[in-house]
Amino acid sequence: MRIINVVKAFPAVQELTKREFPFAAAYALNKLFKRMQEDASFYATNELKIVSKYAVLEDGKIKFNEDGRFSFADPQAMDGYLKDIKELSDIEVSYEPLTIPAPDSISPETLNLIEGFIEFKEE
Repeated sequence: MRIINVVKAFPAVQELTKREFPFAAAYALNKLFKRMQEDASFYATNELKIVSKYAVLEDGKIKFNEDGRFSFADPQAMDGYLKDIKELSDIEVSYEPLTIPAPDSISPETLNLIEGFIEFKEE
């Protein structure tokens, strides 16, 4: 599994941690959440380093436009940026799917995002 999948699934798993589950399921879900948090943090830290490498800097910090985006310091740098982001996104991580009781309701979007991380069982 690629680390970018962890980054995308992390907010959905975070939302699930706000629901009530039996103790064993809640404990396992919390462990999964913490592990995903570490991987998502690793990704965010390295993504920021990559952006800093290619972005316009102001006083040593990334200069963001009004729309919250950055501009490339060198217009030709986009290829390098995309290559570096792809390499970061493609880092392989390993997760065993967690099986927990199915919640009363869940959105299809959340189901799609957590696929490969969480499986539900009927009680």
